[in-house]
Amino acid sequence: MPGWQKFVLPIKANMSSALTETLETQVPAEMKGILAGASSMFGSMSDSMFAMQIGQAVGALSESVLTGTEVGLPLLPHDTAVLVETNVEKFASEIDVDASEVRIFLAAQELAHLALFERAPWLSAQVETALTRYAQGLKVDTSQIEDMATQIDPSNISDLSDNIRQGLFNPPTTEDQKKALTNLENLLAVIAGWVDVVVYSACAHLPGRDQIREALRRRRATAGPAEKTFSTLVGLEFNPRRLRDAAALFGYLETQGGTEARDKVFSHPDLLPTTQDLDDPLGYSERRHAEWTSESTLDEALSRILDEGIEGTETSESSSDSGSDSKSESGSESDGDEGTDDSDGTGGRGES
Repeated sequence: MPGWQKFVLPIKANMSSALTETLETQVPAEMKGILAGASSMFGSMSDSMFAMQIGQAVGALSESVLTGTEVGLPLLPHDTAVLVETNVEKFASEIDVDASEVRIFLAAQELAHLALFERAPWLSAQVETALTRYAQGLKVDTSQIEDMATQIDPSNISDLSDNIRQGLFNPPTTEDQKKALTNLENLLAVIAGWVDVVVYSACAHLPGRDQIREALRRRRATAGPAEKTFSTLVGLEFNPRRLRDAAALFGYLETQGGTEARDKVFSHPDLLPTTQDLDDPLGYSERRHAEWTSESTLDEALSRILDEGIEGTETSESSSDSGSDSKSESGSESDGDEGTDDSDGTGGRGES
C-alpha cells in the first residue's frame, strides 16, 4: 500500500481540488452560508474517499495479480520478490501448464523486474514523472458531483462519498493528455518488453515457456475485470499494449549486439525507446547513433572553444600589452564565428 500511495498521490491531489471547487460552486444558494469555509472539511472528505477508492482498487487487483511487479511499478523494496500463490495456481490451471513451471517463469520475471530497477535507479523516477504528467491531465467527472451537490444533507454529509466513488474520471481528451498517456504506456511497455526477452531466455529449459509467455502477453494486452475496476476507481491503466513491439526491439538489439546491447538501453534515460522506436525497432540504433554523434560533436566544439579561451588567456599574460591585445581581439572574432557554426549544429540536434 505505501508503494501505491506514492504513485497515485498526483491523482489524489487532482481529485481533491476538483471535488472541493465543484462542491463550493455548485451547492444551492441557501446552503452557501452553511458550507462557507468548509474547504478543509471537503479536503478531508476527499482524502477519505480516495483512500477507500485505492483500497477497493488494489483489493480488486489482488484477486488476479500474479506477482508484486506485474503492473510494472516498483511498489515494493527492490529486494522484495512476491508471488501470489493462489492466483498462480489458478492461472496455471487456466492455461493448462504445470504449476511448477509457471511458478519458475513468474519468479524469474519478478527477479528480472527487481534487477532492472536496481540496475537503473533513475527508472523509478521516470515512471513517477510519467504518472505525474498523466495525472495532471486527468479530468474529474464534475457532472456527477454537481448532481450530488444539490442533494447534500448537511447532517449526513459523509454519505456523499458513497454516491460518487464510481466513474469519477473522464478519459484523456486533449493532445497533451493523450501524449502523457502514450508516454506512460510506452514506458511500461519498454520495461515489460525487456523483462519478457530476458525471462524467455533464462527459462530456455522449461517445456512450457512458449505457452506461458504467450498467455502472459495476452493477459497484459487486454484489461481484465480487476484492471477495469482499477481504471474506473483511480483513473489509471497499466496495460502495456505495446509489449510485443518492445520485446521485438530488445530481441533485435540482442541479436545484433548481444546482451550488452540489449541492456545498454537502460544505461541512460536518453536511450529509452520512444513511440518511433517501437514503430520501427530496426531503426533504433541508427537514430541513437545519430543523436550521440551529434552530442559528441557539440562536446568537441565546446571543448575546443574552452581550450582556445584558456590558451588565449595564457598568451595575453605572457605577451606584451599591444601584442596580447591584438591576439585577444583576433581570438574573440574567431571564437564568435565558430560559436555561430556550433549553434547551427546544436539546432540541428534539437530537431533530430
